[in-house]
Amino acid sequence: MERNKIKIGWTTALITIGWVMMFMPSAEDLPDAEPASRADWIVWIGINLIALGAVHYWISQPSREAKREARTVKTAHLVAARRAQINARHSHPTAR
Repeated sequence: MERNKIKIGWTTALITIGWVMMFMPSAEDLPDAEPASRADWIVWIGINLIALGAVHYWISQPSREAKREARTVKTAHLVAARRAQINARHSHPTAR
């Protein structure tokens, strides 16, 4: 998670700023100011879901890498054991 800490922090900060902007009242001194419409809220919720998925991906990345590494080591051990078994069979004095 260390290498993704900055990404997670920036994503959280930008989403927080976005929520503040969404809940701010519309500026009354601007002539065309309108509150957020239904479509704006749908898009904003979509952005939040994408950000949530990205943060989850960054947080779980070290775990996925550890699982991948353990699977590779396990496969290497199984292959080595199988090769040792085959070599032992071929090296046996009764093997022809």
